[in-house]
Amino acid sequence: MTFNLACPIELVDSRDFPGIQIADVFAAAFAYICKFPYDECSQAWKKVFDESLSKYSVWPDLDRVDCLRLKRP
Repeated sequence: MTFNLACPIELVDSRDFPGIQIADVFAAAFAYICKFPYDECSQAWKKVFDESLSKYSVWPDLDRVDCLRLKRP
């Protein structure tokens, strides 16, 4: 799994692109971690994020990815 930036970035409707909905969930979780760093829920999410973040990039944890369940409605 990698990123393809061969084309310009497009703003799309998340109803048509389930991957955008997933990104929104993680963005909201990360925002919560930053806003409430000492909250118990934040600490649990931070452990999940720590496995995927580096100074240079964000990589998915392939053990957590189940592409068979990510189907369009």
